Amino acid sequence: MKVALRTTYFLGFPTYLKQGTALQQAALQTLEDSQLFKRLAAFKPTLCGTIPLAINTSSSDLDIICQSDRPEVVAAVLKQHYTQKKGFTLYTKSFNAKESLVCRFILPSFEIEVFVQDTPVTEQMAYRHMLIEDAILRQNDAHFRESVIALKEKGIKTEPAFAQLLKLDGDPYEALLGYEKA
Repeated sequence: MKVALRTTYFLGFPTYLKQGTALQQAALQTLEDSQLFKRLAAFKPTLCGTIPLAINTSSSDLDIICQSDRPEVVAAVLKQHYTQKKGFTLYTKSFNAKESLVCRFILPSFEIEVFVQDTPVTEQMAYRHMLIEDAILRQNDAHFRESVIALKEKGIKTEPAFAQLLKLDGDPYEALLGYEKA
């Protein structure tokens, strides 16, 4: 199936959230107040996940992906400004055979996850999946969006929810990547 991707829509500071839902507007305010994007600007921070797509649930967080070949520099910035925040954790893990830095903490209204790889943000899985999910949501009606949210509220992750509704076979994360640009 072909989908039309809005390839640059989500890049940069997420000012597009100003026209969004109350939760999206609150997310934008939290990001502005925390200065997170300003402090991470050198690492091309990009908001991904369910909140930009308005398919969030009550447990959704703000997922921010970044690019850096020096994760220790990103870690130093995060430690300098956010160590005192509730739930602050910082660790590395392998994701898609790439060493990745993950930082989590809680700001007043949102849990934050910062994910850093030495991969351009436009090539990271979170971004690629979000573009495809956005295109699919725009191609379908409100019932489809509500169905995704309903599955997520039952504990199904986003990509498996899309794959289930679209009747995609195999690994849902890979199957979504199989959608082609229009």
